[in-house]
Amino acid sequence: MDYTNTGILVSALNEGNILAFEYFYKTYFKDLLNYASRILGDPEASKDAVQQAYYRMWENRVTLTIAVSPRAYLYRSVYNNCLNSITHKKTIRKYEEEQLKELYFSTVVQTPEAEMILERSEMERAIMTAVEGLPGKCREIFMLSKVDGLKNREIADQLGISLKTVEAQMTIAIKRLRKELGWLLQLFIFFG
Repeated sequence: MDYTNTGILVSALNEGNILAFEYFYKTYFKDLLNYASRILGDPEASKDAVQQAYYRMWENRVTLTIAVSPRAYLYRSVYNNCLNSITHKKTIRKYEEEQLKELYFSTVVQTPEAEMILERSEMERAIMTAVEGLPGKCREIFMLSKVDGLKNREIADQLGISLKTVEAQMTIAIKRLRKELGWLLQLFIFFG
């Protein structure tokens, strides 16, 4: 069959033709996975988003209509799945934050030692999240300096880059972290 013809392809899929489904899968899977990865930045979540698109297409094959093109249909489906994934993650994060608040008010407020530990872990988590958000090389240089305690010259020698590059990347890191963390950055720099 000529599956390059959208009408024939969709009709075959409507009839449950597994070869038509395989054509959809083989033709678009890699591109869809790359697309989802750019949106989500998470390989497993991206794979899930693409697989859900194919699953729904197969489940709805009898009533499936594709107005524009198979490619546009699948990209839109993957896009929607990615948005759902992001919303789901935000919901989970909100639930976790609510659970943390409940723990704080039911247990931590009653024990000062536990509160101090919780505050420290929250600050550390905020700092590490901000550091992880730095661009790759910038993050690496910052960690070598502030965690491993290397001097700028040692970092330059270790990474095989110029001293000016190290200094420029540290300036970028400090500026971004100062904007995101405010006073917490001082704790990391001086006591980390």
